[in-house]
Amino acid sequence: MNFPNPSNDFILPVIVEELGTAGFIGFILVYGLLMYPIIAGSLRSRDTFSRIVLLGISVYFIMHFILNVGGVSGLIPLTGVPILLISSGGSSLVAALASLGIAQNELERSNGNQDEDNRRKVQTDAA
Repeated sequence: MNFPNPSNDFILPVIVEELGTAGFIGFILVYGLLMYPIIAGSLRSRDTFSRIVLLGISVYFIMHFILNVGGVSGLIPLTGVPILLISSGGSSLVAALASLGIAQNELERSNGNQDEDNRRKVQTDAA
């Protein structure tokens, strides 16, 4: 099969053609493993700002994935949205890595706040 741009928006059919259905399922699992800590961190966070940022970043990745898979499979019109971290393209890669860095910072910050709260609780219980 001849794909118009196999390295850009049409990388998913190439992956499925080479690795089959098991490769596609594995691809979905890896993407899910990438999104799970971000979604779980947003649900765990007590800070509203962190919750909104983490949820927004996960929606950003998930919507790119859904739009690309839907467009490539023919279920929805192709919009030219790349699969983040997979499709080639400098600006989408930079934006994806920056958003993952922001998510990591928010996760560390929210975990740090919880650790600090636990330390204060232990200190007040000991006193």
